[in-house]
Amino acid sequence: MPGVNLSQSIAEKSAYQAKSGGEKGRFVVFGAFFLTLVVWGGVRIGLFTYDKKIATLKHQIEQQKLEFEGPAVSDIADIDARLSILNQEKTNQVYPKTVLVAIEETVLPGNRLTSFDYDFEKNTISIEGEAFGYKEVAQQVMSFKTSPRFSDILLSSLTKEKESDNSPGVVKFGVTLAWVGQK
Repeated sequence: MPGVNLSQSIAEKSAYQAKSGGEKGRFVVFGAFFLTLVVWGGVRIGLFTYDKKIATLKHQIEQQKLEFEGPAVSDIADIDARLSILNQEKTNQVYPKTVLVAIEETVLPGNRLTSFDYDFEKNTISIEGEAFGYKEVAQQVMSFKTSPRFSDILLSSLTKEKESDNSPGVVKFGVTLAWVGQK
C-alpha cells in the first residue's frame, strides 16, 4: 500500500491529530487577541490626536474672542442694526416700475391712459383715461377688479365728449384704486 505509514499506531496518530488541532485554535485566539490590541492602540492614538486638535482649536477660539472685545463689537452691532433697518425698508418700499408694469398688464388694448398719480403715503393710484364707449370703461374697471394687485377700485369720474357732430364720442374716465402689491 503506497502512502500508508505503518510505523505509527492508531493511538499515536489520533494524539498527533488532537495536538495539531489545538495549536490551530491557539493561533486563532492569539491572532484575535493581537488584532484587538492593534485596534485598541489605534483608537487610543486617534483619541490622543483628536484631543490635541481640540485643545489647539480651543486656544484659537480664545485668541479670537480677545480680538472681538471693546469697540469692534460695538461697530459690528451698529452695522448689523443698520443693515436690518435697510432690509426692512427695502421690503416695504414700492417701486414705480412694479406699479407701472401691473397697470400695463391690466389696461385693455383699446383704452388710453392720459394721467397717472401715485400717493406713496396712502398707497393709492389715480388714473385718468379715454375709451371709445361705456362698455370699454366697464370692462376696464372689471379688469382692475380682477387683478390681485389692486383693491378698493372706485370710478371717480365719467364724461362723454364729442369733438364734432360726425365723430364718435370719447368717454373720459377716472379710476382710483389702492395698491396691494405682489400676491
